Amino acid sequence: MGLTLPLADEGICIDSAIVIYLVESHSRYRSVLEPWWMDLTARGVRVFASELVELEATVIPLRLADQFVLDRFRQFFDQSVLRLHGVTRDVLRRA
Repeated sequence: MGLTLPLADEGICIDSAIVIYLVESHSRYRSVLEPWWMDLTARGVRVFASELVELEATVIPLRLADQFVLDRFRQFFDQSVLRLHGVTRDVLRRA
């Protein structure tokens, strides 16, 4: 699979696009991302994201009051394999 990489002990970091495509099971990326994610979780690879990723991923379902999709995102972010890290004002300003 194209996304399989030798992973260091530190784990990997994902962004909001990966999360959105996984949770919403985007038809264009499903065949690559879902097996990749299952492989990562099966191997216990630590996955990191910022709290900003959670905000970016849920803003549209929040605006649309789509509780079903919001619940799916919450389940995703509650996985034990995923570690969310806070974003400081300094980091946001430098971005």
